[in-house]
Amino acid sequence: MTTTTGAVVRDAEPEDVGAICRYGETVIPSHYGPLIGAEAAQAQVRRWWNETYVPGSCVSSAGGDVG
Repeated sequence: MTTTTGAVVRDAEPEDVGAICRYGETVIPSHYGPLIGAEAAQAQVRRWWNETYVPGSCVSSAGGDVG
């Protein structure tokens, strides 16, 4: 019998905020920079991928749906 482990999808927890922000800091500039320009991509990171915005947008403190 073979067991494989794939991706696990779960609700984000408060302790995930730092990793979510780092993901945005890494991915957004390289992905969107060529499309919208480096400064606009960095503006997205500053506005949306930070420890002030992320908790309210994708972290569930009650274990329910966020949105």
